[in-house]
Amino acid sequence: MWLTDLAKVARRTGYPVVERKGWKRRGRAPMSGVKSIICHHTAGGARGNAPSLGVVQNGRPGLPGPLAQIVLGRDGTIYIVAAGRCNHAGRVGSRANSNSYAIGIEAENTGREKWPARQMDAYAKLCRALCDHYKVPISQVRGHKEVAVPRGRKPDPSFNMNEFRNMVRNRKGTAPAGGGTSTGGGKTYRAVKYGDMLRLYTKGAPVKEWQEKALGYEGKQADGYFGPDTERDTKALQRRFGVTADGVVGPTTWPLRNKVRTKPAAKKTTTTAPAFPLKKGYYFGPKSGPNRSVSGYYHSREHLRRWQKQMKKRGWRIDTDGLYGTQTRRVARAFQKEKGLGVDGLIGASTWAAAWESPVT
Repeated sequence: MWLTDLAKVARRTGYPVVERKGWKRRGRAPMSGVKSIICHHTAGGARGNAPSLGVVQNGRPGLPGPLAQIVLGRDGTIYIVAAGRCNHAGRVGSRANSNSYAIGIEAENTGREKWPARQMDAYAKLCRALCDHYKVPISQVRGHKEVAVPRGRKPDPSFNMNEFRNMVRNRKGTAPAGGGTSTGGGKTYRAVKYGDMLRLYTKGAPVKEWQEKALGYEGKQADGYFGPDTERDTKALQRRFGVTADGVVGPTTWPLRNKVRTKPAAKKTTTTAPAFPLKKGYYFGPKSGPNRSVSGYYHSREHLRRWQKQMKKRGWRIDTDGLYGTQTRRVARAFQKEKGLGVDGLIGASTWAAAWESPVT
């Protein structure tokens, strides 16, 4: 089979799609089916959006092209290279992950550089769109490093695949996920006025007020755009107050903005904590952890940064980079010990709330 619908599927992400000339008949042979998606990074040049595009399409000495069906640029642009079988997987341990059954995606990255948030969002949404279209289980979104044999033969991609698969599970929309942001990716936001229902992909002054008063967003995060993160935080707030958690701000949910954060009485040093931003059972922790461990490297960085800023206000020496590292773990453990919490260094709902609600001692 020739995957001539790849471009159509890719456009469901909302990101720009570039179809390389002749791609529908490019490939080593027809595909035998689609059973998995293999994620790679190019290990190519550090400059430019997709400097490895020509190599992926045409191959290199000793390995004829195409080397993947899709190339993903640093800015999230999706380049469709081939519709047939490509030389990307090499020796693998399972037939389902072989070139005949696996779609290969080469994302532009040296393997040492930081992954742009927009590129990671596009990567996750592209994998989700492909899974939905070709009926591939998300468990079969695999990293080249996971399927290549012998184990350790390949290092790509240079991010945690368990955390990435969790991103894929959470990506069904078509706009890049930011705080309340997301004006890119080709998604149009509908303007709303006071009295209208606020929901995903709406924008305006009421959304900004909701973000500031109900969700506690600050600065650029309160941008007036109701993006996926605003929807997720709204659902968390609704669950907290026992109303239907549909992510829609209507007549029942809108009044909650005046109940979330109360001004502390004079001389008090505590306040009501904002809603814990992660799903039940999830926590901020190392990127090497399980799916429920959110490190801030791929999503939710603003939320972790918010906790770090609050801890800094309390007098702790901590960087506010939104990333879970050794310093954040050390501060979390010391704080938990001080407040009589379970000492594990992970930032769950209790440790999150204590940063605002426990007295400064």
